[in-house]
Amino acid sequence: MKTVVQKKYIWFGPLIATVITGCFLAAEMPFSNWDYPYQTYADGCLRLVIGFLALVVLRFIYKDEFKRLFCNRIPSKTWIYLIPFWASLVIYIVMFICAEEVSFALLPNFFVNWIIQITTGFWEEAVCRGIFMVGMLCFWKTSVRGRLFMIGTAGLFFGLIHFSSFFFGASIDNVLYSMLFSGLWGAFIAAIYMQSENLLLVMLLHVIWDIIVRIPEFFVTVYPEDSIIYYLDEILRLVVLPFVAIGVALFAFEKKKCQNTL
Repeated sequence: MKTVVQKKYIWFGPLIATVITGCFLAAEMPFSNWDYPYQTYADGCLRLVIGFLALVVLRFIYKDEFKRLFCNRIPSKTWIYLIPFWASLVIYIVMFICAEEVSFALLPNFFVNWIIQITTGFWEEAVCRGIFMVGMLCFWKTSVRGRLFMIGTAGLFFGLIHFSSFFFGASIDNVLYSMLFSGLWGAFIAAIYMQSENLLLVMLLHVIWDIIVRIPEFFVTVYPEDSIIYYLDEILRLVVLPFVAIGVALFAFEKKKCQNTL
């Protein structure tokens, strides 16, 4: 049975992650009425600051083991688990290639938007995976039930924080879909982080994802009708990725001694 100290340590991560995320959302609100591109610049700076704050917290927790988060050897199986991730990105590229009409009028905006995509991958992974899962990786990784609960709670947290888009003008339908997809995607990335324990890897994956999936959004003006591509995208997002996450929790585990200190 876990000691009281261990139980507090498990929930230390979610508590700190919630506080940091709440502070980020509160600080982001004033930028919503700013003009483009100043809103993008300010928002990017805020995300960068929050990301570095999260790294300071992780440095405090891991102490001498902090560097391990960025240089852990990535297991070869990780690349196998990432196959549906890359397949989903290929679909977005195919959407662009097969579009009936494209426009490059927003090309400058696309590159400016990289500020948000890069800093989002930085802060969200540092907080939503690095901090949120720190205690769980110590004490829940040794059991199947613990691993399933870990990726489930990490996915739920990631989905819930995307409800914030409602306060920035998104429709409730878009918000609910965003929460569903973000939760399932967050569970998948949590499983990859749990298996690799490489925070740099999931940061890079997050940045690459955010940039690629927005290619059709910026450049495609007329989509082909009734294309099978859309169905494949939904299947990968809503079915394959969460099933892979569950598979990682069930089968991909190498027992390691927890070296974190608080």
